[in-house]
Amino acid sequence: MGKWSCTQPAGEARPAPRGGHACVVIGNKVLVFGGADRTARPFGDIWLLDREGDVADSYRWQPAGPVTFGPGVVLAPRVGATLTAVGSSVYLYGGQDPQTGTLVEDMLMLNTHTWKWFKAETDGPRPPARHSHCAGPLLGTHLLVVGGAGRESLLGDLWTFDCAARAWHQPAATGPPPEPCEMASGTMLDAHRILLLGGRGPAGQVLRSAHIYDGRSFVWTALPIMPFPRCAHTAVAVTLSTLLQQQPGIGQPSGPFMGQMGSSAPDLNPMPGMQALLHGMGPGTGSPVPQLTPELQLQAILHPTGHPKILLYGGFSGSDVDASLYLLSLENMGARQLSPEPDSRPPTGVADIVPKPRFAHTAVLLQGTTPGSLDMVVIGGVNHHQDLDEVLTWHCDRADLQLFQDLNVSSRVI
Repeated sequence: MGKWSCTQPAGEARPAPRGGHACVVIGNKVLVFGGADRTARPFGDIWLLDREGDVADSYRWQPAGPVTFGPGVVLAPRVGATLTAVGSSVYLYGGQDPQTGTLVEDMLMLNTHTWKWFKAETDGPRPPARHSHCAGPLLGTHLLVVGGAGRESLLGDLWTFDCAARAWHQPAATGPPPEPCEMASGTMLDAHRILLLGGRGPAGQVLRSAHIYDGRSFVWTALPIMPFPRCAHTAVAVTLSTLLQQQPGIGQPSGPFMGQMGSSAPDLNPMPGMQALLHGMGPGTGSPVPQLTPELQLQAILHPTGHPKILLYGGFSGSDVDASLYLLSLENMGARQLSPEPDSRPPTGVADIVPKPRFAHTAVLLQGTTPGSLDMVVIGGVNHHQDLDEVLTWHCDRADLQLFQDLNVSSRVI
């Protein structure tokens, strides 16, 4: 299922090899900022990765901008920051200078129409400075920040930022929160729920934990633990909106609302409308056979239980740097290894590669070049031997996506 390819994008200029950078999707482009190499040299450059027309695996790097700066804005080089898109703005938060250990406290806003940076915050309460945290867009009007590494210890707090009021708030969340950690993955499941997977805990242990925070009900919910520990990995949610390019705003791919407002539990039950379409109509029910649109067919394929599946790639296990791609089911945290396939033959060509192990990389989902397909695009990362600058693409066409529904992810690891 799916196929990896590796490309060196066109263009004379390109980012230096790095890990710990931040990225976000803007339309069908990827904005990349910061990171560092293995000498602890931090970067403060901004790049756009753009697909060359409708040609698969053909990309071009270009410096973003020209970039200008509002009053008092200093775009300090950093590692472990986050980029979050809300509306037509991108918010840069946190990070660290790895050479000095200095944490960057600012929240900056980039206007993607003018490529001008502004200070985003006003006076008032604000989170402690941090790096290696998680962040995501919330309800199209806010962003949320969770955990990370502070000046003296790891953090487990949660904050939201009101983009219109330019003010921070700390919700009084209930339910079992994740323990303080850094280098977890934060994945938006829809416009109001973020999934946190793994990370590294206070004792240096690599975690297997999984939690969902619901920004509407202010509730944390603990899920079954992952079948393996991971930190500095990536996790993306395979949602219908990714394929249709109907993301709320222009930020990270996020799916349609899939649950009850105010629910104190994760939305793991079938969507009522989709359940009726799949099980409550047709011969013997007294109802006509529905004419499913292509969009509804894909909806049923991608998350028939009302919950998207997760593609988890790479990272550090606590003992080694990994190169595996897994499909996770959040209902029971079962995992299916998609690449490299267990007991598979060696790759036979350039378009059938086995990627190098890596951690501290980034990954996003883009609409594929053929109808109903998607591309998971992986940028950079590091391993024991080198800093990476390659762009990897895991391409999954419509036929592959139909297999998502049939994959057995009921056991702990397959």
